[in-house]
Amino acid sequence: MFRATAQYAAQGPRYRNEFEQIKKLGCGGFGKVYEAKHNLDGRNYAVKKIPLQQNKDLAKPLREVEALARLKHTNIIRYHTSWVEDYSY
Repeated sequence: MFRATAQYAAQGPRYRNEFEQIKKLGCGGFGKVYEAKHNLDGRNYAVKKIPLQQNKDLAKPLREVEALARLKHTNIIRYHTSWVEDYSY
């Protein structure tokens, strides 16, 4: 299992640099889901933002990431990637 710590946090605001947020789609476990257009490939994606508090256990959100990465189902949107980002700037 991947253990996220501060050393894995993305350098700079990846979401802000790579995506244009279009609209909020809804709320899911742990966070909110937004429709966002990727600046490079021009495709729209559902992006789930999960607020993480410093020094909190990341095990539950990471289990969701791992489950989504393994999941293949015709009625469930495909998982692409995840990252940890510092929003304190």
